[in-house]
Formats: sequence, C-alpha cells, structure tokens
Amino acid sequence: MRYTATYFFGISCLVLSLLSSVEGWAQCGSVGDPIVNITFGTRLNPDFGGGTTTYHRNEQGELNDGEYKLGSNGNQGRESWHNLRDHTHPNEEGMMLLVNASYDTGEFYRIRVSGLCQDTRFRFSAWIANVNNIAECDSNALSPNVRFVIEDLNGNAVSLPYVTGNIPPSATPQWQPYGFEFDTGNQTEFYLVLINENPGGCGNDLAIDDIQFRPCGPEITLDAALTRGTDTIFFCEESASPIAITSAMEASEAYATAPAFQWQTRYEGQTEWQDIPGETGASLTIRPVHYQWYRVTAAASKANLDNRLCRVVSDSLVVIRDTVHLAPMEDLVISPGQQISLHPQTNGTQFHWHPAVGLSNATVRNPVAYPTETTTYQLMVSNTQGCYNVALVTVRVLPELILPNTFTPNGDGINDTWVIAGLDEYPSASVQVFNRWGALVFSSEGYQAPWDGQSNGAQLPTGTYYYIISSKLLTRPLTGSVTMLK
Repeated sequence: MRYTATYFFGISCLVLSLLSSVEGWAQCGSVGDPIVNITFGTRLNPDFGGGTTTYHRNEQGELNDGEYKLGSNGNQGRESWHNLRDHTHPNEEGMMLLVNASYDTGEFYRIRVSGLCQDTRFRFSAWIANVNNIAECDSNALSPNVRFVIEDLNGNAVSLPYVTGNIPPSATPQWQPYGFEFDTGNQTEFYLVLINENPGGCGNDLAIDDIQFRPCGPEITLDAALTRGTDTIFFCEESASPIAITSAMEASEAYATAPAFQWQTRYEGQTEWQDIPGETGASLTIRPVHYQWYRVTAAASKANLDNRLCRVVSDSLVVIRDTVHLAPMEDLVISPGQQISLHPQTNGTQFHWHPAVGLSNATVRNPVAYPTETTTYQLMVSNTQGCYNVALVTVRVLPELILPNTFTPNGDGINDTWVIAGLDEYPSASVQVFNRWGALVFSSEGYQAPWDGQSNGAQLPTGTYYYIISSKLLTRPLTGSVTMLK
C-alpha cells in the first residue's frame, strides 16, 4: 500500500469494484506466491536448494578463498566475521549460504528453475550481506560484488545481467535485498547463475539467503471510496450504510485484453487464504461478520489464474467489525437535595449525556447527577472510529416529606393518624416515636400503617412526642416533635 492511514466507515455491506487505469504500463507492482524459495533449510535439516557450485564445501573449519558452507550464523564462516543471524529464521534455527569468494572471478552458484509460466514476468530476489566488519583486513577488506544472470537451458542469457555493485562492510551486520525482473517468453525452465565479479583476497566474503522467484504483474491497490490508500476499514454493526471499496489496477500490456480475477479472504488467526466461491468478476459484494482480510488475485488469463505460480495478488485490506459495548444501566433513586454518580459500563471513549440539566458535566464518563425532579438521561457513547451505542438511565427524585406537627386520634375520621406524605416511597424507612421520658412508644419499618397514637394496643395520653425518621436515601435522619390532641 502507498499509505497506511486508517479510516472508519459504518457499513453492513461492502462493495468492491475493480477499475483499470490507462496511465502507462506497469512493470512489477504486485507479486504472487514464491515459485522458488531457497532458504537453505534449518540446522536440523540443512538444504543447499538443489543448486551446484564450483567452490569447495568446508563444513569443519574456517572458510578459505573458494570455499563455502551452510551455517546458522555469519561467524561460523570465520571467527572474525559478523555475528549475523539467518534472514529467514533470526532465532538461529535457519541456515544461510556462507561464501569466501575465490581469488578468481567467475561463477560460484547455479540452480535450475522449473515450473515457470510462459509469457509471464517474474521477479527474482535474494538477500545478501557482507560478513566482514569495517576493521577487517586493516579496514581494507575487498567488497563482494555479485552478478545475477538468467540463462536458458542452452546457456544463453535471456535477460540483461543484474550486478549488485560493491557491497561495503559495515559496523553491524546488515541484510540487503537485491533483485530484478525478466520475461519468460515461451519457456518454462531456466538457470539462475551467480557470478563473483571481484577477485578474492582479504575480504570479499558474503552470506546469501532467501532466493525467490515470484510472478510479477501490475500493481493492484485496494482503496475505499473517498479515502484513497486505506488498508484498514472499521465498520460499526449498528450502521446500515453501504460503502464502495475499489481495487485499482495499473495498466499492463499483458493484462490489457481479458484479465482474470479471483477474490480471496481469511479470518483472524488463519494463515491460508481461501477463494470466495464464484467471485471471479470485477467486483465483490461482502457482508463481513468478523475481523476479516480480503484481497484479489489476478492473471493475464483464466488458465494462468488457475495456476498459483502464474498469478499475482493485491495487498490485503482488513475489515474490522467494531462494536461499542454499553451495558443497560439500572435506574437510580435519590432524595431531594441528594446527588449521585453515574457509572456506565462501556468500552467507549467519548460521552454525551442528554439533557445536561442536573449534571456536573455532560461529556464525561461518570458525571454527578443532582436533578431536582425525576429525570431520564440518555447516554450516547462512541469510540475513535465513530461507532456508538445508546442507553437510558432514570434518576428518580423522591418527594419532599411532609411531617405534620399535630394529629387528633379521636375517632372522628379526620386527622386520626399521623400521616407522613411521601414516606411510603422511601424504601426501608424507619420511624421511631418516643415520649418525653425517652421511652419508645412506636416503631415501624417502611411505615406501612401510620401511627394512630397507640402503644401496644393502648391509647396514649395527649402531649408532645418526639420522632426519628431514618432512611438510606436521606442525607441525615429527620428529627422533631409531634403533638397529639383529642
């Protein structure tokens, strides 16, 4: 991808379309799976890769000019060489080809490459490191210089040679990639030849790893509409808006007539790509339900598309289904003048409470609520991708308690009991009434039945009595006196 920006789109349906460009002819913008992949194996299973060499193999001692070995570290060639780990497996389980170049220039490695596709462009690549440090040979070490040649089976060069140029020593070991592209024409088998361009002597020592041949085609980039160059798209499960994702292919002479396509996908945790059945056209409609990757494979013809050795692939586009979780909130109860904190359970990062009346801050996760009347608050919580969720919470404000200071339990049906309006809405309210000597004459949990002036079934004398009313919803107990008259 040309860019690495990440954008959000709310989608339930993604539409992928393939577009062609007419601006010039691409050389090698996209590559396919490796047809040849020579890693030289591992310490338990070293593999020369089927190649041949004019050099002498020395697996026992330090390498002299014109010798090679397979090693898992650069300093296994000579003790003074770099502590260089294998490029394929840096954990030192992998092997590399270590070479002390001959005094004479000339060929030192040849391998026959089979199974390439006709009329297809391929990319050859290899990783090379100068294993000499800067101080080697009194800081005058010769530099490796390798020529790569592709020959047909008769020994004729089929492409211009590629020369690395002098690879200078370095203070720390450094793998460097080298490679070029060539066309197969009507042939499917070739020789890859590596030639030492510099004479041997002190220096000219190198390590080689990961020799690859990959099919090569025009660049294919996956882009979202209005956001060119994205490689990650977030979409929210609550959104129903579709969005178009296009796949732009640079024009190519080989692909100009009737290119063939196959869309592929893989899920999180998978390493293998799977063909999407029937999706071989220029567009794809998907309804992703998981964390998924998508890419398109392409070839100059249907026949080449069916052969993984002849097709190229686009970069992948990851589609992430994003969700803001917001647990239902339990309603809350406060008494007049009381305040309470709101605590939503969510993975969101941005908050908006409505209405803002009666809140300490309407844009924080845990505002303090102090409404003067029962209020239902709506919380909209979102994340950095713009996904959101909504929940409601009601803060019920209990009524102000009305405490009469007299009552007349004389049986006339008027004001016969000490009625405390609103107390029935205070759960687990405790009412205690004492006489003037401090004796408890009445108590009630919840105040289901108002006090009628009796104690243990006997009518109490008129006079002043003293009460304590407690509740967890009261900021403090209510105290005072009530006078009982006849």
